[in-house]
Amino acid sequence: MSIYLIIIGLLFLLAAIDLVVGVSNDAVNFLNSAVGAKVAKYKVIVAIAGLGVLLGAMFSGGMMEVARKGIFNPQFFSFMDILMIFVAVMISDVIVLDMFNTFGLPTSTTVSIVFELLGAAVAMAFIKVFIIHVPGHEVPDYINTYNALKIIFGILFSVVVAFLTGLILQFISRLIFSFNYEKVMKWFGGIWGGLVTTGIMYFLFLKGIKHATFVSDDFKQHVMANQAYYTFVTFVAFTIIIQFLIWLVKFNVLRFTVLLGTFALAMAFAGNDLVNFIGVPVAGYNAYTDFIAHPGVDPNNYLMTFLSQKVPVNNWFLFAAGVIMIFTLYFSKKAKSVIKTSVDLARQDEGYERFGSSLLARAIVRMGVNTNNFFKAITPKVIRIYIQRRFSRSGVKLKNKEAAFDLIRASVNLFTASILIAIATTNKLPLSTTYVTFMVAMGTSLADRAWSGDSAVYRITGVVTVIGGWFFTALITFTVAFTLAMIIYYGSFYAMFALFAIALYIIFRTRVLHKRIMEKERAETIKQEVATVESFVAELRKQVKITFTNFKEILEYIRQSLKSNTIHDVKKANKVYQKVIKESEKNLNKAIKSIQHITDAEISSKYVEFTLSLKQMNNSLKYIIIPVYNHIDNQHKPLNSIQLKYIKDLFKKYEAYADVILKDISESKSSHMEDLKKMRDEIIDTINEYRKQQVKFLKHNQEKISTKANVLFFDIIYEMKILIFSTFDLYEVYFDLLNLLAEVENKENQ
Repeated sequence: MSIYLIIIGLLFLLAAIDLVVGVSNDAVNFLNSAVGAKVAKYKVIVAIAGLGVLLGAMFSGGMMEVARKGIFNPQFFSFMDILMIFVAVMISDVIVLDMFNTFGLPTSTTVSIVFELLGAAVAMAFIKVFIIHVPGHEVPDYINTYNALKIIFGILFSVVVAFLTGLILQFISRLIFSFNYEKVMKWFGGIWGGLVTTGIMYFLFLKGIKHATFVSDDFKQHVMANQAYYTFVTFVAFTIIIQFLIWLVKFNVLRFTVLLGTFALAMAFAGNDLVNFIGVPVAGYNAYTDFIAHPGVDPNNYLMTFLSQKVPVNNWFLFAAGVIMIFTLYFSKKAKSVIKTSVDLARQDEGYERFGSSLLARAIVRMGVNTNNFFKAITPKVIRIYIQRRFSRSGVKLKNKEAAFDLIRASVNLFTASILIAIATTNKLPLSTTYVTFMVAMGTSLADRAWSGDSAVYRITGVVTVIGGWFFTALITFTVAFTLAMIIYYGSFYAMFALFAIALYIIFRTRVLHKRIMEKERAETIKQEVATVESFVAELRKQVKITFTNFKEILEYIRQSLKSNTIHDVKKANKVYQKVIKESEKNLNKAIKSIQHITDAEISSKYVEFTLSLKQMNNSLKYIIIPVYNHIDNQHKPLNSIQLKYIKDLFKKYEAYADVILKDISESKSSHMEDLKKMRDEIIDTINEYRKQQVKFLKHNQEKISTKANVLFFDIIYEMKILIFSTFDLYEVYFDLLNLLAEVENKENQ
């Protein structure tokens, strides 16, 4: 068997793997709205999306040109050059996309394939011009610069268009239907369903059919000549049918449009993005068939002019790809991770935010608030009141408590994204479905006022992080493909097979890593509701255990850092502290949600007291870590031996104190209450004594004293004093909660 045929076989194997990792990433594009709105069971949603994917794959034949000649000029490359480019591209694509999937970050498969093709082609052009010295050409001659720039700028432009389109359409839709949309839907649901259905069918079928490889030219011409007639008939027919169904059987038109939109977006995705996964192997296969049709030619000199022409695509390739994509949708666990990221950023309610705050996010929020205030000032009061009433969520709750947003927003998400993607597909422009669907979802969530004052800065940080990941994708895919093309050129077939083996190994390792991440997330899953006061207290107990365990580790790192006067250990302390804060926020957020189910006012009040004590403990550690870090980082003189001895002794006393508290809380028995009071007072006396001793030392040894070191020492013992008190306060409040719980249970039993 020809080694070239083996390489083509490996390309298709990589394509199959790429389909799995690519669809795992891109499933978020067409599943997030239906999953976020909980419109149906996950398997039902996937089944409908799978049908759309299969049909979309059969419509995608026209997009395969992008891989053949959209980024580079194949007529300047030999058959061997093309093979090296394609192998480098496919290996890069599989590795990079799999890494993004592992950590649940949605990225763009379109950007990946475009920049991988660009990187590998530039590498081969560089070799030809500067190493082989092929006469008569420069590097830009090998690249289809105009088309490549058109694709890249089209992708970037789509980010703005998608966000603004989603924002505007959602604002209009919410203005019409409000959050209490059932009454309006009873009379105007038919028109809504007719518009959405007609819009989707127009762009997917009437526009998309002209690129289908399995439809005759005569039928295409007939449809294109009568598209206005078919559009009007479709709108009227669906409007009437849906409206009668609403009146007769209380048909849920929004559920229908969300599921139809899921089908449409999945179809649009497959039609636009299938080239990202199988375009390169199909082009490689086309190159191979042309090469073997000319026996005796030199693979290093035979130019691939054939690829610059229009080449038909084998429909079986498209069908097989569609089948693989469907199986991936059903069985990929990584797909669920990526979907979760997108849904969390768009959800209507507040809760635990995966992303933190950032300087850029805070600046954007301030600018948004100022802009909003400006428009409010120039808008007539009567209009402001009307808009406020339409956007009011007072007394309106999501029917499915697990849903992230309602069916109106889900419908707008799907309708907007599917039409934008379908428009790009009909114009043979490989739009990024990830960019479009993600930015549409962000636009609709902003219009829906899902980003409140308490969540906006975190959501924007998440959006910026994801968008930053997209630009990082472009940089990393270009670099990886460029590097691999160079390696393959010098290593030839040996390098190809070695890199293929490495890619398989990386995929295996990331699978193991993702499994660990998922197991950790399951162990830390936040329940949506805490139904009883007992489980509410159990969550607090869990938080106390985690906090105390980590506090001891942090104090030991701080002591080691002060002793060695190096920053390494205090960095470790800060890392553990950040984990404590993140865990604390997650669990306390859960407790806040649960407090809605607690009718006893005294328990609620005690919970607030508990929260403040825990927050004070965290703050005390924060104000120890920061001064220590700054002191060492600024190269100030270290603490003297007496100060180090005092701090070591103080930390040990606190650890013993915390161990007793942790033991009582774990056993839910306040059996050491009096002992702890005694320990608390003894430690406070010790702190006061240390401070007096240090002041005496300062008076008699001023020439030996480092002012910065003394300030740090006093800062530490002061915060330790606060930590001692707040820790005991936490202990007392916890057992007060237990006692109140017992009283509530006794009342219920009576």
